[in-house]
Amino acid sequence: ARSEAVDTPLFDDEEAGSLAGSLSGSLGDHGVIEVVGPAGERLSEHELERVNNALDEDADGEEVLAENATTKLYRTQLLCLRDGLWLNDEVMNFKFDMLNEQHSAGGARKVWVWNTHFYVKLMDHQEKGGSKCYTYSNVRRWTKRKKLDIFQLDRVVVPVHEGVHWTCAVVDFVAKRIDYFDSMHIENPACTDALAQW
Repeated sequence: ARSEAVDTPLFDDEEAGSLAGSLSGSLGDHGVIEVVGPAGERLSEHELERVNNALDEDADGEEVLAENATTKLYRTQLLCLRDGLWLNDEVMNFKFDMLNEQHSAGGARKVWVWNTHFYVKLMDHQEKGGSKCYTYSNVRRWTKRKKLDIFQLDRVVVPVHEGVHWTCAVVDFVAKRIDYFDSMHIENPACTDALAQW
């Protein structure tokens, strides 16, 4: 079964409130939104100072501010978190790596989040008319490289970038369906069809 433009939230009301709260507030000294923690608590002066320093565009842009096993995030990449700027895929992929590490830490992995390049590659081949189409050969080895047996997972999350708008598809092996989440409630049958084929 397949569904389109699902209205079911990814988060329950409490989680959504927490997430929304973490994105609200007044602007700090550098035009940075003063964020609150996941439980709605305000950041300490020290934490807020660290955020403002990290997002200071006058500081060394090549300074590594975060690092995991596969990726380094530089200040220049994190500047997209400033108010009014567009989120970049380096920051998103870093977070996805963190989520995958967290899901792996407890033993059996149940969720996998692909990076932002997966869907781009899956839909990379240009048809004669210029539109993108499904190209499995571009991602054929991705699961082997990551040592993933997708059929042992409950869900696979696929970030989708449609020009200037980020959306998300979830292949739900438990419910046997593919959900497409779009804040603008636009359907994307090309995405869900390609993921069903994959």
